[in-house]
Amino acid sequence: MNNAYRSLILSDNSIDSTLSIIKSTIEQFYFNKSQLTKEHFSNVLSKSRLPKYTRWKDFVNGMGITVHDINSTEISIESLTFQGNKYSATVKYRAQDHFGLDKEDILKVKFNSIAFFRIWFVLQRAKHFSQKPFFTNFEATITLTGENNV
Repeated sequence: MNNAYRSLILSDNSIDSTLSIIKSTIEQFYFNKSQLTKEHFSNVLSKSRLPKYTRWKDFVNGMGITVHDINSTEISIESLTFQGNKYSATVKYRAQDHFGLDKEDILKVKFNSIAFFRIWFVLQRAKHFSQKPFFTNFEATITLTGENNV
């Protein structure tokens, strides 16, 4: 799971991916003027798209069903060092998914149109069945390098 998650993050080259936004923030921040704070990162990351297994290949390789929509994501900058204008940053992603269907899932046509998913949804919620979803935790550590351009 960790390797698949790392691959998912690294393969997203869109400008609104979390990794692209972190990289561009570090490269365009004017460090001589102020400190780069947690609040600044939170603000810019709120405009990003979190990693999710919604690509076509995820439905083929099974990740679209087994994980699908990640329930929670925590992103932290573990280290950020500079040598002149060159930087190296270690970014840690921690994610959690519940293997089950929530109300938002079952309202989607791709799930409610298939009997298996409707049955699964009921089994999770009926007290005498008690088939509760279980949680899967996974993480990825990524090293970024580049130049601060300010």
